[in-house]
Amino acid sequence: MASKPTRFSIQLALMVVFLTTQVVLSADTPMPSDKTQLGQWFSNNVKPLNNRKGTLDSQLVAAEQGKTIIKVRQDGKGQFKTITDALKSIPNGNKKRVILHIGPGTYKEKIVVPNNKPFITFYGTPGQMPTLTYGGTAKQYGTVESGTLSVLSDYFVGANIIIRNSAPRPGLNTVKGQAVALRISGDKATFYNCQIYSYQDTLLDDANRHFFKDCYIQGTVDYIFGSGKSLYVNCEIRTLGDSGLTFITAQARKSKKEDNGFSFVHCELTGTGTGAYLGRAWFGYSTVIFSYCNMGNIFNKAGWSNNNHKEYDKTLYFGEYMNTGPGADATGRSHLTRKLKYAEVKHYLGLGMIEGSKWLLPPPKGVFLLFLVSGSRSGFGVVVAGSVSFFVVFSVLGYVFVRKFQGEREEKFQNGFMACPRAFDYKELKSATREFHPSRIVGHRSFGTVYKAFFISSGTIAAVKRSRHSHEGKTEFLSELSIIAGFGTRIWFSFKVGVLRRESYCWCTSLCPMEV
Repeated sequence: MASKPTRFSIQLALMVVFLTTQVVLSADTPMPSDKTQLGQWFSNNVKPLNNRKGTLDSQLVAAEQGKTIIKVRQDGKGQFKTITDALKSIPNGNKKRVILHIGPGTYKEKIVVPNNKPFITFYGTPGQMPTLTYGGTAKQYGTVESGTLSVLSDYFVGANIIIRNSAPRPGLNTVKGQAVALRISGDKATFYNCQIYSYQDTLLDDANRHFFKDCYIQGTVDYIFGSGKSLYVNCEIRTLGDSGLTFITAQARKSKKEDNGFSFVHCELTGTGTGAYLGRAWFGYSTVIFSYCNMGNIFNKAGWSNNNHKEYDKTLYFGEYMNTGPGADATGRSHLTRKLKYAEVKHYLGLGMIEGSKWLLPPPKGVFLLFLVSGSRSGFGVVVAGSVSFFVVFSVLGYVFVRKFQGEREEKFQNGFMACPRAFDYKELKSATREFHPSRIVGHRSFGTVYKAFFISSGTIAAVKRSRHSHEGKTEFLSELSIIAGFGTRIWFSFKVGVLRRESYCWCTSLCPMEV
C-alpha cells in the first residue's frame, strides 16, 4: 500500500553581499574564543582586494587585476581535459592570476605546479567538487615526490578541491608505503574547503607560509608534517586509528633560528581508535599548538611524544590552550605539554603568525549568505546560489523593477537569468550541517538557530533552521535578514516565491551563478 506523503515546507533566502567600507587591518587581531564569532573575525580581517590595495603585496595586487580563466572539463566542453595540460599552457614567469575552473569528476593525474608559475588557482564548484587522485608512494618516488598534487609556486589558491592519494594503507610490514596527497612548498598559499585524503604522510606542509580554512584532512601516521609555517582554522582533522600507532603531526623545526610551526585554531579533531597522539618530535624544535579545538575521545592520555629522543624534551614546543572535549583532558598528559597562557598563545591566534594581511584574500567568488528555514510540510526546496558581478546585480535589479509592470515577462526572465542555477535540496543542506549538529551553531536569531554549512565555502555561508516557536512570516523574516546583513554593507538581492513539488516552496534569488 502506498504510504501517504508527509508534508513540509522550506523557505530559503540568498543574499549576495558586497562589502564597501574601507577597513584598516590589524595583523595581530587574535581569533575569538567563541567559535560563533569566527566568521565575523574572518570578514573583518580578510577583506576583498578593492579594500586592501594599500596593504597587500604589490605583485599580488597587479596579478589580481587581470585574471584569466581556463576551463578544465573531462567531457571536452572546456579548453582542456586534463589539469596537467592546462598547467602546461600557462607561460613560465606568469604574472597574472590564472584560474583553472575544474569541472566535476575524477582526474587521475600526478600534478605538479612548478615554481616558475605563480598566481594559480584551482577552483571547483561547491557541491560538485573535482577529485584529483594518484597512487604514488615513497617506494616509487620517495616520500617528498609521491604527492598527487605538488605545489611549488607562490600565491597558490585551492578552493573546493578533493585531493586524494589512492595508494593502499600501509601495513606493519609495508616498506616505504608513505603516500602524500598534497605537498605545498610555495609561499603564501591558501586552501579553502579542500578535502585531503591518504594514510601515512597525507599532507606535506613542506615550507613557507600557508593558510587552511574549512578543510578536511584525514590520515594515520604523521599525516600533517613538514617545515611549513601554517595556520589551520575551522578544519576537521580526522585520524584513522583502528590499528597501530597514530600521530597527527610531525613538525620539522630544527633550530631556534628557524621560523616555522603549525597552529590549529577552532578545529574539530575526530576519528577512530583511542591511541592517537597530537604530535611527535621529528626534530628537536618541533612546534605545534592547538587552541580552542574540540578534541574527540580518540587520544592517548599522554597526547605528545618525543619519539624516543629525550634530548629534545627541553626544546620541543607542544602547546595547548583552552581546548574542549574528552581528548583535551589534562589528566595523564605528557610532561612535554606546554599549558599556554593567553600572552604566550596570542601570536598563534592571528594572521600575524603568517603575515596574512599582506597576501590573504577571501575565497574565490562573491561573499554570500545562505539562509535555510525549515517549516512543516513535505517535499523538497531548491535554492539558486552563486556570486555575481556588479553588472549582473544592477541588470537583475533593473529587470525586477520593470517586471513589476510587465508580469508577462516572467518566463523570459527565468529562462535568461535562471538558466544555470545551482540547486540544493533539504537532504544536502542537512548533511552540510551534520544534521544541524550543535557544533555547527554560529548564533541565534528570533526566527531560529544559525548553523554553518561546512562543505560549501564560497564566502560566508550559514543555514538557518526555523524555530518551532517562531510565528514570523515572510515579511518579518526578510526584514530581519536585511538587518543582519545591513551593518557596514550594501546589499542587492531579489526574491521569488515559487511552488515546487508537493506544495513545498522557497525564497531564492533570481540571480544566475557566474563562474569565477
